[in-house]
Amino acid sequence: MLFRQLDFVTTRSRLLQRALSRLYTAVGLFIGTSLAIGLVAAAHSVLTGVPPAPLVALPVVLALIGGGMLLHASVVLMRESRFALAALNAEMDFVWKRGKEIGPEDLVEKGPVKSRLFGGPR
Repeated sequence: MLFRQLDFVTTRSRLLQRALSRLYTAVGLFIGTSLAIGLVAAAHSVLTGVPPAPLVALPVVLALIGGGMLLHASVVLMRESRFALAALNAEMDFVWKRGKEIGPEDLVEKGPVKSRLFGGPR
């Protein structure tokens, strides 16, 4: 039972890390697009020589600062999810090796039960 649970947890952690990494990448790209739109709007006003009114420029500046912070946060979260996966894999490897050393012979010889992605054992 323990080895079967370790197999499921390993698969779940890898799927979760992939999903989180793709989610954080999508958020980062969305925010990067928003920042690019803001920068183009700001550059357009500078290139045309039409200075924006102070009250109009304030929301653009705040949006660019907030977008930059969100983009940085998504990059940090991508790194953290990979770090968490590495730590979880190291913990599971330790438990797996330790279980093989001190576990009952019949359980160690049996090994993990391979299963379908969303179903029960084969």
